[in-house]
Amino acid sequence: MPIRPFAPPDRLLAGMHGETDHRGFLVTHVVFRDEAGAPVLKLADTDKAVRCMLERRCQTCGLDIAPDDQIVFVGYSADATFKEPPLHLDCADYSLGVCPALITRHRHDQLLVVVCRDYEFLPGSEGRSPRCRPLPAIDEHGREVPPVEYTVEELHRMLTERASGRHD
Repeated sequence: MPIRPFAPPDRLLAGMHGETDHRGFLVTHVVFRDEAGAPVLKLADTDKAVRCMLERRCQTCGLDIAPDDQIVFVGYSADATFKEPPLHLDCADYSLGVCPALITRHRHDQLLVVVCRDYEFLPGSEGRSPRCRPLPAIDEHGREVPPVEYTVEELHRMLTERASGRHD
């Protein structure tokens, strides 16, 4: 499968006005800023991250995730909860395609990508940071539909097929 280019979603460019760090990487919404206001892409601003979790906002672009939009969580979760805020599907696809921390980590093959329609916020307690737990959805027949787990490669493949019209 040829490597496809990962163009930034329009909402990311609109939400962040195309700001880049000193290496040319797009600055995301939850990025930490140093004393001089320069983005430090390796660190997240905890307050912004928690607000994204509480307000159903994308950690990458900072824009609202609509109730009927798919939500993506990315992380190394052993208990089906995530300490990273939610993402739009296209923002997740972009981030998983270009983020150096996600691409080069030695645990890349253990990275869990979960797509769902809703989640619950779990406030931090007993030394544990706030987290999100993806929730099942209810289909048109009233049946419970669990969140779907993907590998990074499966998500990229599904979205490539969807964009080419080969996937429903």
